[in-house]
Amino acid sequence: MVRGVERLGLGVAMVMLLVCGAVGHADHEEEYMEWRNDNGKYILRWRRVEHGYEFNMTAQTTGWIAVGFSRTRKMAKTDMMIGSVDSSGATLGDFYAPLSDTPDFDAQQDGEVISSFESNGWTSISFFRLDNTEDQDEDEVISNCTHMLWGFGFKDLEPIPGGGYTFDVHLHENRHAVEFDFDVGSAEDQKEANQERLWKAIHGNMMIIAWVLLAVWSSMLPAYMKKTLDVWWFYAHIGMNIAILVLSLLATGLIFYMHQLEGESHVHNLHQLYGYTILLGVVVQSGLGVWSHVWWNPNREVVPLFPDKIHWWFGRVLIVVAWCNVILGLQKFGEKWNALSYTLLYLWFALVAAYVVIFEIYEERTKGKGTAVSSIELPDIQDGTPIRNDIDVLDTYASQKKATFGFAVGSGIVIFLGFVLY
Repeated sequence: MVRGVERLGLGVAMVMLLVCGAVGHADHEEEYMEWRNDNGKYILRWRRVEHGYEFNMTAQTTGWIAVGFSRTRKMAKTDMMIGSVDSSGATLGDFYAPLSDTPDFDAQQDGEVISSFESNGWTSISFFRLDNTEDQDEDEVISNCTHMLWGFGFKDLEPIPGGGYTFDVHLHENRHAVEFDFDVGSAEDQKEANQERLWKAIHGNMMIIAWVLLAVWSSMLPAYMKKTLDVWWFYAHIGMNIAILVLSLLATGLIFYMHQLEGESHVHNLHQLYGYTILLGVVVQSGLGVWSHVWWNPNREVVPLFPDKIHWWFGRVLIVVAWCNVILGLQKFGEKWNALSYTLLYLWFALVAAYVVIFEIYEERTKGKGTAVSSIELPDIQDGTPIRNDIDVLDTYASQKKATFGFAVGSGIVIFLGFVLY
């Protein structure tokens, strides 16, 4: 009955992993990046979405505002989105400047207003724009552009006969060109982004080592490998748990410090919420482990529910939740992770699940048959026929050793391929 309940718990844990993977896909959404000029009177926010970009341009004016996409610093051959807001709502136009003068209204208009406002001397327009509009004569592919041009004026766009709009000539201090990558930002932003990526990569690698590798081994040692490793399983288990705690504290502290420097919220997405919950769980699990060790009685006949079994299952659930959070983190921030890398990660999860099934079978076959291979004595021979139950136990322990070795080899292969793919 007890083993049946534990198997049910294992199945629930695996279902949790699948559900968390689905939640990870649902939660994955690009955050807005931001750039503003030196005096803060012009602000551009943008993010990648399916097939294009969402932009928000805001400026301290009650006139028009603009953003341009170009491969050079010059206005010539610049693709522009220019808009203004009045009492009837937002007006947004798609323009192209063949020369360094007033841009022309495009024959093909590309751009969809999402929202807008004008208040207290500020104007703001949010819009969607395809990355590639296929208007090769008048539009740029935004992701291929190397410069962003910005500007604003003090009068709204005015319609002209025959279609299109005109606008006043802007003052020089209200326009400029910036070296830009629309997947990162300006050159200065890129430098900051590279530093941020490095910190996130260190954080991610620490968490992967702690929870995808060490936590799995730490959980399997007491559950399935006591008989093959004898007393050494305990020392390995303690060492791995200390490493998990240290790596989790360092990784979380690094990201906490990064958000503190940037003045960002420490909990503004599901990944961060899971992360702090897991860190708290590690502390609780460590306390349960110490309690279990201090109160352990070698003469006990039944394993107590508290703290021992709670320690077992709390740890297993914590691992599955941590796996979910690793997936969330990679989907949100793992820019270098390609389909092959994700395939390797899920193959590792499948390998772990397969070995859990194998070890469960071995545990069932050896239930109540002793605690270590060295303690099993060969049976007497009666009429030339050995007692099959004891021989089966020896065969099963030998198979467990092979399974343990196989799992170690599989872990090594996964680690090696992980380094190669990264």
